[in-house]
Amino acid sequence: MSNYNDNSWSERFGWIITVIAMVLVAILSIGLLCALFIQPQEDDPEAEPKDGAVISETAEHGVSLMSAKIAPAAYASNGVSALADTAYTLTASVEPDYAGEKTFDWSIKFEDGSSSWANGKSVTDYVTVTPASDGADTATVECKQAFGERILVTCTSRDYTGLSATCTVDYAQRITGIDVTLDGSRTGNVAIPEGEEVSIDFTYYGGTSSYNVYTLTATPTYSDVYTLAEEATCEVSFLTSAGADDSRTYFDHHGSSGSMGSYSYTRVDEIENAIGKTFSFDNHMFEPYNFRHESGSFVTGEMTKNTTYYKDLSGEELAERYLTQDQDTVLWRVAASVEGKYGSYTREDSYLMYAWPAAGNYANLSLSDSELIF
Repeated sequence: MSNYNDNSWSERFGWIITVIAMVLVAILSIGLLCALFIQPQEDDPEAEPKDGAVISETAEHGVSLMSAKIAPAAYASNGVSALADTAYTLTASVEPDYAGEKTFDWSIKFEDGSSSWANGKSVTDYVTVTPASDGADTATVECKQAFGERILVTCTSRDYTGLSATCTVDYAQRITGIDVTLDGSRTGNVAIPEGEEVSIDFTYYGGTSSYNVYTLTATPTYSDVYTLAEEATCEVSFLTSAGADDSRTYFDHHGSSGSMGSYSYTRVDEIENAIGKTFSFDNHMFEPYNFRHESGSFVTGEMTKNTTYYKDLSGEELAERYLTQDQDTVLWRVAASVEGKYGSYTREDSYLMYAWPAAGNYANLSLSDSELIF
């Protein structure tokens, strides 16, 4: 009986070992299949910002060229001038492989040397190609300055006549800035230059039509010399929050007063993208952008809040209660940006301010006597 039990346990143990081994083999097989068929994704080169010279890879006559952009931090180690605009490494290869010494010659020229832009110019004043050594299969292409005619870099095999490859080199148009303007329908245009403050007077009209209508427009500015034209889109936001290290007084935080936890603020809404929107800079502006005064205080442990919207006030109330004390306060911080195919441009250091004229529309003329009797 004892021998029977021992044999039965040995058989069961053997089966357990066999099952575990099969499971381990299955796991290792799945892992091998994943390693063979699931490859890590490489970074998309299109995600890198493009600017300056742009190389297009081509393959012809048995030789192919592969390019790799050189980061400015690696210019020195690659023999590239620190003043270079852009630089690439080109590598030549021949498929299928062939016997013999693989040596190459490199050359460069304008695609159309007689064009109106290229005529009389030397291509090497703009782009150079320098092989790593005599006959090397790698070379550095360095852009020295902007050019207005497409350039061709050609690699030719010394050993096999007819084996060559050519790649094109273009210069992408640069975004140099953005012009932001309030186009006035009746009062003329108001430019918002970079790094400057623009102060606009608020006025009050009792009628239903505004006399101060502006429409915000934004236009990117571009470089003049290029072979690839840029197409960019603009965005202009009006922000009420102060930027880093900005000590200016903003409209949305006029100040606090009183005691026992009371507060008093004047506020206006931010505008995510102001392009194409209209601004009145008078009583007609108060409604769409929620000009308001908020105040509150703690009473019996709870905060009470009162909000007065400017659109509900008369001109006299505005002048007396709020706008005369808020004048010359930063209304919005202008955040402008341009995003293009080859580059981008941003700025956030312009400011819109407003002022309520001291006399305004409410100046009074009085005489010492209202009656004269002769």
